[in-house]
Amino acid sequence: MPFGKFFPSPLSDLAVQVAGASAETYSLASQTESELRQQRGETDMTATAVTQMTALISEVAGRVQHTAEEATTANALADDGDRVAASSREAAAEEQAHVAEDIARQVTCIAVTTDSNVSKADLNMQRGRDLECAANGLRALVERFNR
Repeated sequence: MPFGKFFPSPLSDLAVQVAGASAETYSLASQTESELRQQRGETDMTATAVTQMTALISEVAGRVQHTAEEATTANALADDGDRVAASSREAAAEEQAHVAEDIARQVTCIAVTTDSNVSKADLNMQRGRDLECAANGLRALVERFNR
């Protein structure tokens, strides 16, 4: 049955317009949901990469610390005649450990900065999508107005 048989023509026209707008809104919402899912996947992959890099940095720092401990132990077992040489080796090992720890801290700082930049990029990407959505809606209204 045609919709117009139950309602007067202006009301019928309005109902058709509302139905069209509703369908368009649903389509935009579905598209937005799909884009958000894709963005979530990209963000999850980035977070996983940052987590893996942080774990690798921690592992390297642990190995450096272990190496420094072994060097200190080896120096402690040197005999009295090698005290001067042992002191020099210990100081060098500690300096290397400090340098390695400094490098590990800097790499961790870079990882945190990268994570922050990724978050900012995700936010900017979403803003761009929002602007695109608004522009598409405005374009559709202009096209409807010009008809």
